Amino acid sequence: MGVTRGLFYLHTQKKMVHGDLKLSMILLDEQCNPMIANVSLSQLMPATPRFRNNCAPEFVDSANATTEIDVYGLGIVMLEILTKESTYKSIHPIDLPTWV
Repeated sequence: MGVTRGLFYLHTQKKMVHGDLKLSMILLDEQCNPMIANVSLSQLMPATPRFRNNCAPEFVDSANATTEIDVYGLGIVMLEILTKESTYKSIHPIDLPTWV
């Protein structure tokens, strides 16, 4: 829920797209509250989907990242948590989103 609220804040209040939301970009503070990492890096770099593993298939060839890419990335994060599996092909031999 905290990551969803953070992503909503970035999209609505800051008018920015993270572009690389994945499980390794979610950190926990001392009270175990989730925080989205590399937000400042997203402000410095152009909004392009940098890593294609968590990118929606319809946006793979897109030059610009959109809020839809972040929402898809959030879905992949939830999928990895629920299944306890990785979506990276080098770790997991099956394409997890397609399998689901």
